[in-house]
Amino acid sequence: MSDTLISGVIVGGPEAANKFRASGLLLIEALRKGIGRACLLVVARTKEKLSDQVLHVRTGRLRRSIHADPIEVVGDMVTGRVGTNVEYAGIHEFGFKGPVSVREHLSTSVLGNKFTVRSHTREINMPERSFLRSSLTELQGEIRAEVERAVDGYIMGAR
Repeated sequence: MSDTLISGVIVGGPEAANKFRASGLLLIEALRKGIGRACLLVVARTKEKLSDQVLHVRTGRLRRSIHADPIEVVGDMVTGRVGTNVEYAGIHEFGFKGPVSVREHLSTSVLGNKFTVRSHTREINMPERSFLRSSLTELQGEIRAEVERAVDGYIMGAR
């Protein structure tokens, strides 16, 4: 399954394609910068969403973990990624329904008495609360504009 949400095509026939190929490194560098700026837009929007209590922030760990990976260039493909390494992010982003194991732990009653809760399995029904995908969707126009600005800058410099 591809996770590409935005892609581009060179329009203008073989002559335009040959011109791009001839100075491809300059175009790829322009795209790398444009996609890098677009990724920073997504990071900022995602952190803003998480600050607006999308997930009822407790520690801010998830918000602090949102980052843009270094831009990858493989052949003529330029890829930018925004993500997190926090293990519970996927459950919030996509939702989850199913059993989870709860380890034995100490708890305190309403009256202040401590007691042991034995390990057990419980059913979880966590609704989807997208913060990454929804930010990307909301910013598609700005992302496209950032990439187009990068290509336009390349074209103006190549003349």
